[in-house]
Amino acid sequence: IVNPGIAGKMFFDEDGSKVNTQEYLDYHYEIEKKLKVQFELSRAIQNGDVMHIARALSKGAKPTHVEIEGKHFYPMHSAVAEDNANIVKFLLKAGADPNETYNIGAETVLMKAARTGNEKIVRILLCAGANTELRNFQGQTASDIQHLQEQHLFQS
Repeated sequence: IVNPGIAGKMFFDEDGSKVNTQEYLDYHYEIEKKLKVQFELSRAIQNGDVMHIARALSKGAKPTHVEIEGKHFYPMHSAVAEDNANIVKFLLKAGADPNETYNIGAETVLMKAARTGNEKIVRILLCAGANTELRNFQGQTASDIQHLQEQHLFQS
């Protein structure tokens, strides 16, 4: 069913070609649906709500980095930022990448866990196959970051 308000309108692709109104609407409906479940997953991670995480994943949310229409979602980075080992484990079981990289600085989730000093999450990520040799834009590995954090703690 086409919204009568747009039934007579023409839509054009990026290359200037005409797009069928129903195809246009279907495409944007799918995008909105994907955005909605990813936002639902993000909220559930922030709230530490495993039940809602499972629901969002069952609706099609991705447990690892995804970009939808220019919006980036980093569920594993969010779980590490929330310092929630149970959610990290849950996302890994759901297929999350233990080497997920955040674009800014090319920091992996292992690096983020090392930076925050969460040894439990570091161990979980290592058991899940996180690569200890990956480097961020500054050339640091997770081990380098952890060492710098430990030095900083003792200098304070």
